[in-house]
Amino acid sequence: MQLLIYGSGGLGRDLCDLAMKLNKTLNVWERISFIDDIREERDFYGVDVLRFEDALRIKDSSECVIGLGEPFERMRLYKKCKEHGFRFTKLIDPSANISESVVIGEGTIVLAFASITGGAEIGRNVVVQQMVTMGHDTKVDNHAVLSAKASLGGGVIIGERAYIGMGCNVLEKLHIGNDSILSMGSNVYRAVEDSMVVMGNPARVIRKNEDHHVFK
Repeated sequence: MQLLIYGSGGLGRDLCDLAMKLNKTLNVWERISFIDDIREERDFYGVDVLRFEDALRIKDSSECVIGLGEPFERMRLYKKCKEHGFRFTKLIDPSANISESVVIGEGTIVLAFASITGGAEIGRNVVVQQMVTMGHDTKVDNHAVLSAKASLGGGVIIGERAYIGMGCNVLEKLHIGNDSILSMGSNVYRAVEDSMVVMGNPARVIRKNEDHHVFK
């Protein structure tokens, strides 16, 4: 079985590092490659770089994850791969502390020292970055991204394609809407509607996320 990481930027390289670490102890994949239609190199970061057309030829003997940190683009590439019959796997760092009751969807990534407690549910194609804390009964919907050291109180619900910035804290039982952006270091004490960008302590709405992208 081969692992295909769609995207060779910063997150893609993090996933490559994690996959190589897992291979040292578990020998999961015979080969690890990037899919990247922009990068000119065919060898990068010590692994092969494939075009999407190349990856199609080996999809039946491969599984993949999305290596982009932009929620909307994660969704776009996930749907593209599903439409072409690719299979998705999960990448979970062994150092993550995850309750046995947690449900994690396909394509989801959990990086080092994350803590996910009882009753939590994580959807498909989600990113949980390093040292994220998720309280009991939290729910994170498909394609959302939780950045490093973000902290969710118990019962928090995170909508589809939401982006939670580094070091952001969310009070328990709040609902964070689809396509919302919680800026780095925000302390969120109130629910956030769909497609809103919030910032500060206490966090306040500063504008709408009209183009549904985090990184311009």
